[in-house]
This record gives sequence, structure tokens and C-alpha cells, in this order.
Amino acid sequence: MKYNFDEIIDRSNTNALNTDGWRSYIFGAEKDRKFPYEDDEFVRMWVADMEFATAPPILDAIRSRLDRRILGYTGLTTDGYSDALSAWCCERYGWDFPREQLVITAGVEKEWDAALVRPFLWKFNGGQCSLEEFGYMHDNKLTEDFAISVKPGEYHRFGYETDGKQIRLYVDGEFQKEISIPYGPAFVSVVTDTKDEIIIKAVNFAGDVDPVSITLDCQVQGDYTVTLLSGEKGDENSFEEPEKVKNITVNMHGASSEFVYKAPPYSVSVLRLKKCEAF
Repeated sequence: MKYNFDEIIDRSNTNALNTDGWRSYIFGAEKDRKFPYEDDEFVRMWVADMEFATAPPILDAIRSRLDRRILGYTGLTTDGYSDALSAWCCERYGWDFPREQLVITAGVEKEWDAALVRPFLWKFNGGQCSLEEFGYMHDNKLTEDFAISVKPGEYHRFGYETDGKQIRLYVDGEFQKEISIPYGPAFVSVVTDTKDEIIIKAVNFAGDVDPVSITLDCQVQGDYTVTLLSGEKGDENSFEEPEKVKNITVNMHGASSEFVYKAPPYSVSVLRLKKCEAF
């Protein structure tokens, strides 16, 4: 198949951000905003929205789908997509993947929240390297420097595996080091609801019990209640199991001005403590 990369396609008045919507999209400006250059003098170096026509096989596939006339809701119910993607990865990269690991999403923004991604930096200096967690003010070093065998000027493949608790580092397919991933403690907030009661809210994001040290500026009764929402990380309610995730209230003992509450894994806890009467 021959492709004409020199063809110029007029995209004006097609609601394309590249040609018609760039003022508001890039500069937050109105349509009548004047710039030092004419519109056609701007070099719009977009990444995903290029000036090349969509490849003919893709257009043919879309036309074939439109000819069926009823569009409706569409899902990938056959193996054609995964087979095609697998063949592409094998041909281009010499790499394949288990079919069950292929997940279809409605968009990257929905499934990948950048605010929840923890970036790690694998830093190299001479024959030494370290793994660090990227931070706003400074990076958190997760390991001391350790030796690694790489040769300057040669191509090496760096990779890692993780189960959420450990990171295993590889160079050219050879295991180098296993590193524990730190996780933040439970988030705790304290609110005085009335003059007689204290409410403590604790959220444990981790998969292990988190002992939360609680220090109060007053005395409380030893007996207290906890309204608890907890479960496995992937639990969700359904028509078949409508109460798989639900609140439960339990009676606890051992509260004082200083005590430890063990927050269950993946849980939200609301502790209600009664203040002791002042004499």
C-alpha cells in the first residue's frame, strides 16, 4: 500500500481543535483574539492529532461498520482484537502477553488517575544505582546505592515487576534487586461533634492492619463504638451480592486519652468516644 504523505487536507470549519479550536484549547482565548501571526503561519506541532489522513484500511473498516446501519452498543466479544494486538507486539517487539491481562477501558483519564500514580526513579551514576520515589520537595531514597553491571555505549533493557508491595528490578532479563514499597499510614481526623462526644475518622488505604496511635486532650470513657466499612480491595456490591460491602457497628473497649486503634485493611472507621464528665 502506498501512502501520500504530501497530501494537504483542509480541516478548517470541521470543529477540529487543531484548526478551529486551538485558541480556547491552548490559550483560553476567544475566537476574535488577535495574535502577531496569521492563523496559517502557526506551526501546530500536535502529537496525537497529525496532518496525515487516516490510513485507508482503517477508513475501510469504519465504512464497513457504518454500512450495517445499526450501530448500537458495541463490545469486543471475539478474539480478533486481542489476536491482532498480540501479532503486532510479537512482530514489532518480540513480546506477547496473556489474554486475560488485556483490559479495554473507555479512556485513559477514567482508568489512570495521575494523582494516584507513584512515580519511581531508577538513578544511575557510574557503576552504582538507586531507586527513589519522586517527591515534590525532594525525592525519597528507597535503597542505598548498589552496584550494577552495565557497559557505557551498549544497549541494555531495564525492567521491573511489582505486586504493589515489592519491586523487582531487572537488567537484560537478569534479576538485580528486590525493594519494598513504602505506603502511607492511615489518614486520621478528629472532630468534636458535641460537648459530650468525640468523633475520630480513620481511613486505611493499605492491605495490612494499621495501628493508629490516638492522643486526645481530654479523658474519655473506655467503652466506645466503631462504625466500620471494610472489605477486600476489589470488593463491590452487585444485584447478586447487594451487601458485600456495608457498614457494621461494633462495640470496643480500651479508649483513653492515649490509646491505639488497629484500623483493618482497606477500611473506613468512624470512632465515637464519650467524654468523661468534668468534676
